[in-house]
Amino acid sequence: MKDKHCKKRYPKQFLDETRQGTNSYPEYRRRFDESISLGRYRSVDNRWVVPYNPWLLLKYDCHINVEICSSIKSIKYLYKYVYKGPDRVAMEVHKGSYMDEVQQYVDARWICSPDALWKIFRFTLYRLYPSVERLQIHLPNRHQVRFYDHQRIEDVLNNERNSKTMLTQFFALNLRDPQARNYLYREILEHYCLNKRDMECPTSWEYLLTNNGMTFNTFKKSVEDRGFLETDHSIHDCLVEATSLRMPYALQRDYQTTNNVVELNLTDMLLKDLNELLNLHGKKIEDYDLPSLPPNTIDRDAIPSIIQEELTVDIPNENIEYVTKLNNDQMIAFKPIMNVIVEKHNGVFFVDGLGGTAATLLSGGRTAHSRFKMPIDIQPSSICGIQKQKDLSNLVRVVAAIIWDKEPMTNKNCLEALDRSLQDICSNNASFGGKVLIMGEDFCQVLLVVRKDDMVMLPSHIAIPWEGEHSIQVFIQHIFPNLEFHGWDAPYMVQRAILTPTNDDVQKLNDMIIDQFPGEEHSLLSFDEVE
Repeated sequence: MKDKHCKKRYPKQFLDETRQGTNSYPEYRRRFDESISLGRYRSVDNRWVVPYNPWLLLKYDCHINVEICSSIKSIKYLYKYVYKGPDRVAMEVHKGSYMDEVQQYVDARWICSPDALWKIFRFTLYRLYPSVERLQIHLPNRHQVRFYDHQRIEDVLNNERNSKTMLTQFFALNLRDPQARNYLYREILEHYCLNKRDMECPTSWEYLLTNNGMTFNTFKKSVEDRGFLETDHSIHDCLVEATSLRMPYALQRDYQTTNNVVELNLTDMLLKDLNELLNLHGKKIEDYDLPSLPPNTIDRDAIPSIIQEELTVDIPNENIEYVTKLNNDQMIAFKPIMNVIVEKHNGVFFVDGLGGTAATLLSGGRTAHSRFKMPIDIQPSSICGIQKQKDLSNLVRVVAAIIWDKEPMTNKNCLEALDRSLQDICSNNASFGGKVLIMGEDFCQVLLVVRKDDMVMLPSHIAIPWEGEHSIQVFIQHIFPNLEFHGWDAPYMVQRAILTPTNDDVQKLNDMIIDQFPGEEHSLLSFDEVE
């Protein structure tokens, strides 16, 4: 007992069936039954029973607590005691420069008694069943070839053995053994043994490209025709639906009504626009399974689409009228910033805006990582992934000001990476390449950092005292009173929530709350495609 409570958290709670609990230990089934009296003031029931094994009790004539081990943490804990010793370090300090390397090696290679015994009797150190073999997948003549540094590349390429792989030998096996055609590639090792020393010559790749007498130009289309890969019918149906509903974003342009072009040129215009959209993200149309971009479709003198996108941002008149409604403090910040922009000077400003803003909700707003191609795993020496010859770099050169919202919430390495990248792109050593950078945030919304060695005392009227597992049920009943009568009451459910810092507590509370829902449990499966 500790503080008048059992350290092992007895008594447990009644459960209809065993379930996985926290800390890798299960919560065993404990039937609700009548208690047994141990005297005038004491009684016990199934909640007080410690897990045991009758055979061990009889053999050793003592009580042994038996628990089911179902976590790698528990296994590591047990092996820590069984193989205790190799993790120790013995050190000696000697005078002089002489060092016996042999003795040093022997001293460093320490083997404990259980480890030595295991090796003497040649017990199996590890076992992997079933055996795992990685199946090679590659395009024609695109497989890996390993060779030594002293070998000549010509000899490696002319070696017939290097042209044979597991995949090509799978083709050869199907050619000579009709029985092998009954198995998939992943099933072949269950019935055949791969002899890496005696490989036969490979067959052609036409079999994979041909189906029902029709030859395809890509493996993807051949697989789609065989029914092994889902086609793009769902995407096509979605676009057909979009044309009938005329959703504004999905149908940004209607070529047949806004362009006086013949049907033949509609495909070229579509490919040109797709290529411009891909360029915004550093891609090109050749990277995808799309028709090639026809020649003479790119106007070298035209304004890049990424700049056109910024120039066509719709600014409502009410936003312009807001300037006349600024208060004195806001005007003190607005005028100096606008003067620097109009006079084409450089400067860095920070606006402490109470309540904060949301730049991504503004017209043309983008996240900093998306616009400036910042690495996700940002480092102190990182730079933005903006290539100097791309359209994005041209946009950076012509912009007058950059507005960065919520900047104090980002890593300082992001700000430093943008500074280095803008100086390089604009060939200007001034801060941020001579651009005007405007940052904003409400510092009242930045959470304070409290050190771990401090304690926060909650007021007693909002805290539920801990009295064992029963306190959790009290807590749930307080947040979700009479839950069994409100399982389908939407207003009741959306007005209540329990927040926890760990996923383990989330899972535990979910299980306990869902168990109180009336009716039987049903598992619903999601769909893999659009119907």
